[in-house]
Amino acid sequence: MLPSVIEGTPIGKGNDGTSTVKIPAQYREAVEKSADTAGLPIGIIAAQINQESGWNPKAVSPVGARGIAQFMPETWEEWGNGKDPFDPFAGLDARGRYMKYLAGEIADLSSNEKEKIQFTLAVYNAGAGNVQKYGGCPYVKVKLFSALEGHRVTRHGSWRTGL
Repeated sequence: MLPSVIEGTPIGKGNDGTSTVKIPAQYREAVEKSADTAGLPIGIIAAQINQESGWNPKAVSPVGARGIAQFMPETWEEWGNGKDPFDPFAGLDARGRYMKYLAGEIADLSSNEKEKIQFTLAVYNAGAGNVQKYGGCPYVKVKLFSALEGHRVTRHGSWRTGL
């Protein structure tokens, strides 16, 4: 598994060269569970949440994505288990289940852990059909050399509201 540091400098390179994301203490256990459910490194889930909402459970995007995990309403209907999309713990739980599903969508493309992570992020950003068609993410070149690189641009862009 790729190294990921979940404490330290907010975003950037740690002293040992690994990427770091500081997970707010109240979400640490939920992020760990989400990553475990997804079968992905903690740093990937943390980097997604940091990029998508900046850890703001009340975030709303210009296109309507809501909550800490920035689910669109129609996707939340399927993955939110009837809970409030602004409940950060429900959002983190849904993120883990959703990323596990996406990883399954491209399981046949990946031959190792690094490729699994790359293709899962590509599916998250571009959709399974496009990843299957192009053998990767056609919109964003997804390179994952650490727990953060490659997920700088999200499927909704780099905007945030309500932060």
